[in-house]
Amino acid sequence: MSEGYSALDEGHFDAAASAFASARKLQPDNPEIDAAVTELRSTQSAARLSALQRTARNHEAKEAWGDAVASYEEALAVDATLVFAQEGLARAQPRARLDSQLREALAAPERLADPAVARSLEQLLSEARGVTPAGDTLAQQIGQLAQLLERANTPVTVTLRSDQLTAVLVQRVARLGQFSEQRLTLRPGEYTAVGTREGYRDVRETFTVSADQVPAPIFIACTDPV
Repeated sequence: MSEGYSALDEGHFDAAASAFASARKLQPDNPEIDAAVTELRSTQSAARLSALQRTARNHEAKEAWGDAVASYEEALAVDATLVFAQEGLARAQPRARLDSQLREALAAPERLADPAVARSLEQLLSEARGVTPAGDTLAQQIGQLAQLLERANTPVTVTLRSDQLTAVLVQRVARLGQFSEQRLTLRPGEYTAVGTREGYRDVRETFTVSADQVPAPIFIACTDPV
């Protein structure tokens, strides 16, 4: 028993369990062994929870919010009444959600060509700016998203040319009709121009508008007779 308690005091839980098991074989009816095993389990649980608390706090400090959520949830699975885990989970969950949404937005900047997506991400940016303390990672995400939104909302002048015989439509933008040259102001993104002319095959021209460079003029005309 003394060997088991000595191991327990030093935090060597496996050695303590082995010593208490050996003592039970020698004295199976000794109630002190039951008390020792109970103390061992309690001490193990406390040590595990303390380790989870430290791990979760470290994750928070590194802004690894998803990992922090996992640690707090693991602690609550051991004891659902733990105040530190309840408060930590309430703190980490919204930050984990925000971090996930920001990472998703930054990984697919082309989605900003959709005005509805851009509006949604402007709201997300506003939410992120309201978080305190921000931390280096969040501050960097805020800066990157703000820059992407500024670029996505800066219109670019695009020149379209045709043969004055083809009716041209830019999908989701405007029906331009027949012309030799037209200029449109478009948000960065991907667009499709459709040309129609009676007696000729329809044509489609997909083009990309980028904030990084002035696009070359786009020519669209129906030239292939049916």
